[in-house]
Amino acid sequence: MIVDIHGHTNAPASLYAYKAGLTSSRGAHGRGNPGLTEEGMQASVKNHLANHLDKVGTDIQFLSPRPFQLMHSEKPEKIVHYWVEANNDAIAMSVKIAPTRYRGVAGLPQCAGVPITNTFDEIDRCVNDLGFVGIMINPDPFEGSGEHAPGMGDEYWYPLYEKMVQLDVPALIHSAGCKDPWDTYSNYFIAVETRVIISMVASGTFDKFPNLKIIVAHGAARCRTRLGATGRSSGGTSSRAAASTRSSRSSTSTRCSTTPRGSSC
Repeated sequence: MIVDIHGHTNAPASLYAYKAGLTSSRGAHGRGNPGLTEEGMQASVKNHLANHLDKVGTDIQFLSPRPFQLMHSEKPEKIVHYWVEANNDAIAMSVKIAPTRYRGVAGLPQCAGVPITNTFDEIDRCVNDLGFVGIMINPDPFEGSGEHAPGMGDEYWYPLYEKMVQLDVPALIHSAGCKDPWDTYSNYFIAVETRVIISMVASGTFDKFPNLKIIVAHGAARCRTRLGATGRSSGGTSSRAAASTRSSRSSTSTRCSTTPRGSSC
C-alpha cells in the first residue's frame, strides 16, 4: 500500500470566497457560511482522485489545510478560528465522501502571540468527533512579519506536546504564510523547518517527551546537514551521536509515494 501523508485540502471555490469575506469584514458579521456541502465537494474530490491519486498509484492520502492560506497572523483572532474550522470541515467532508482514500489531519487555529492552548477545542473536535488521525503545526504564526514565535524547543509548546501524547496523535510540522517582502512562503519553508528540528533536538524536547510523534515537511529542509554541526558545537562524537538519536524519533520524510510536483505540497 502506498500512503502519502502530506496532502492538502480539496475544496470548491466557495471556501476561498468565504475567506475573502472574513478578511474584508474582519468578522463583523459573525461566522458566516463557507457554503460547504457534500454535493458541492463531490466534484473536487472526484477530480483529485482521478487526476492525482489514481494517476500515480497512491492508495491513501492524509489531508490537511493548505498552510500558506491559514492566515494565522491575521486579527481579530476569531476570523482565524472561523477559517481554520471551515478548512477542517472541508477535509471531514472529503474523508466522508471517499473514506478508503483519505484521512484527516487537523489544521490548528493558531493565533500570533496567543497561548497554544487556544487550539485545544479544535484539536478535540477534530480528533474525537471527526476522527482525524493527526494535527498540523505552524512553527511561526507571526508568518515572517518581523515578530518572532518561540522556537519549538521552548516551553511555550509543551502544553501542545502533552496534548498530543495524551491523544496519541502525531503532528506534521509545516511552515505557512510569509509576510517578509524579501522572501516567499515556499523559501520560508526551508528556513523555518530547519530551525524546528535544531530547536527541538538542542533543547532535549524528545527526551522530555519520549512518546512525541513529529513529522517535519519537505524533508526538514537543511536539518540533516545542521544536525552534524549541532553535534560538533555541542562537544564531540558523543554529542553528535546523541543528536542523531534524538532526531530519529522524528520523521523528516513526509512522502511515502511519488506524486506530481505541486499536487500536494
